[in-house]
Amino acid sequence: SERTLKLCMEDTFTDCPLYEQTLWVGDARNEAMFAYTTFGATDIAKNCLAITGQSLERYPITGCQVPSSWDCLLPAWSFMWGMAVWEYYFFSEDAAFVRKAWPWVMKNLKGARKLSDKKGLFSGHYWNMFDWGGIVDASHMTTHNNMFIVGAINAALKCADVVKAPAADRKWLAEYRKALVKAVNSLWNPAKKAYPDA
Repeated sequence: SERTLKLCMEDTFTDCPLYEQTLWVGDARNEAMFAYTTFGATDIAKNCLAITGQSLERYPITGCQVPSSWDCLLPAWSFMWGMAVWEYYFFSEDAAFVRKAWPWVMKNLKGARKLSDKKGLFSGHYWNMFDWGGIVDASHMTTHNNMFIVGAINAALKCADVVKAPAADRKWLAEYRKALVKAVNSLWNPAKKAYPDA
């Protein structure tokens, strides 16, 4: 595992050394979690986070494969990126970078909220898969994307303490989280004791 990870560590985490040789944002988040503890590699993670944040110049939420001329959004990766900003701080204590990333964190979440349906759930004709799981992901609204947004909001609220974010940002995050949790929980099927995929 250590050698495989090392082969995927260039100026960014890549997938993979022989085939795609590109920065996939969701993959990078997971690779970073191992690289922190295996190699102390916060520098590569920081570079991945910054490049991904810059993709918000082109998209309403972060791109899934960056930099790229392929216009594709994979929302789960965008929201994992938001969680990865907090995880980077947790391992590095690099508050200066979190301050730099804060506008991206907020822009990513505000972009997500603008893509909400009438129920308040994130919805769009994007690549709504999650890690090749055997789920219904062709729908515009997938439950896992909305759950990942809640995770990204939770991470943003932790980052807000680090950057001493304005009260308006904290209020917006708390309100969005409350509304989204309510909308996700409205999907619960008590008979099946489960949430639907979509």
